Amino acid sequence: MKLISFASLLNKKLIIIEFLIWCFWFIALYPGRVGYDTKLSLEMIRQGKSTNWWTPLYWRFLEIITFDGKTILWFTLFSILLAVTSLHWLIDSFPEDTKTRSISIICLLINPCFPVFALTVQHDCLFLYGIVFLIGLEMRLANGLVLQPSFKTILIIFSTLLVMTTNQGLVLILFLFLRWCFIEKSFFRSVIILIIVVFLGYVLPSVNINTEIGRAHV
Repeated sequence: MKLISFASLLNKKLIIIEFLIWCFWFIALYPGRVGYDTKLSLEMIRQGKSTNWWTPLYWRFLEIITFDGKTILWFTLFSILLAVTSLHWLIDSFPEDTKTRSISIICLLINPCFPVFALTVQHDCLFLYGIVFLIGLEMRLANGLVLQPSFKTILIIFSTLLVMTTNQGLVLILFLFLRWCFIEKSFFRSVIILIIVVFLGYVLPSVNINTEIGRAHV
């Protein structure tokens, strides 16, 4: 008979607890919270308008995931999934034992601040998740953990695209590029990543987008 350790039972129980917490917050705030900027954006999308005011990448993402402004449900589900995943990635970067890390995650999830970010349709929240992923990555590297190169590259691209949903993210990416070039001394890979991120995060989403309509004109 296969033996099940206390640690594995604890992990299974914590997963169930986490899921129940997600469900509670999701039902309590269904289908999600909408900020003023998002309200304007959704109205513009329904009218067939476009703007790069909230960055072209965020605008195209919002168009796709809300089905042209019809629903915010899928954005909310995607957001809470990113929030939980980024929290796990960050907390698991600490050297503490598994039990301590798991309890820390539960404490963060039951905090009323969690659903404010996880269930809000806003580009700032996506920016935050990208930052958390990058911090977790830096902590792992600082602790001497070796990540599979392909996984590391995909994570960096994904995280920087999340960061590029705000205009401040463009400045941050420049600093990250310089850091990877001169501190990690991986110039070639950094250039390739930068080209991919700029193309996917700025060039491609900017096609046929209105650059004249700003927040003041909505």
